[in-house]
Amino acid sequence: MHVPEDAFKNELGHNISPERKAATALGNLFTMAATRVILDQFTGTRHRSPVYYKMVRRPNRHERPHIPRARPSRADLGRVEPDPFPDLFALPTLQTPHPQVDFLNENPLRNGNEWLAKLMREPDNDLRITAMRIIETRRVFAESEFNWDVVTRVAKEEIDDDTLEMNKQMLMRSLGVSEDGSPAGDASGTGTRRESEANSSW
Repeated sequence: MHVPEDAFKNELGHNISPERKAATALGNLFTMAATRVILDQFTGTRHRSPVYYKMVRRPNRHERPHIPRARPSRADLGRVEPDPFPDLFALPTLQTPHPQVDFLNENPLRNGNEWLAKLMREPDNDLRITAMRIIETRRVFAESEFNWDVVTRVAKEEIDDDTLEMNKQMLMRSLGVSEDGSPAGDASGTGTRRESEANSSW
């Protein structure tokens, strides 16, 4: 099977193989996993390290906790609730009026190496040390923690299962049968064919 050389490109616009594309995606995944490991280590069992709040915005003590209600009040409309655990791939959200260090929110993790390089250029020494911890954790995770056999097996199994399911749906549609086994109506032309047969002379 031939995959065109220009099917995939890197950030510089150079042609890369599907395997290289997948490896880049896994590298970003490893960076994200390593970052969450370090953030979890910062939380501790009794209190959170001050460095944690240099990576994630500290909740404002004047902000009231959100309590779900059946109907939102006028005060709730348009209010943005703080999220102490932001999605690492999320876009930047609204900030509070007080300046705070919030590296993850200001720099969403999309490219792992670029994100780490930016973290290492921060003037705060704690953030630079955090970047080094993430880099080492990512290396260890890729070498000894990530189960490559499982990801290979699951990827193949999901492709096989998806292929079987799509072929099944296509076959059922071609036979005019819905997913629950009942006739699907005239969508496949079955009703038109039966009417034509009923009106025929034989």
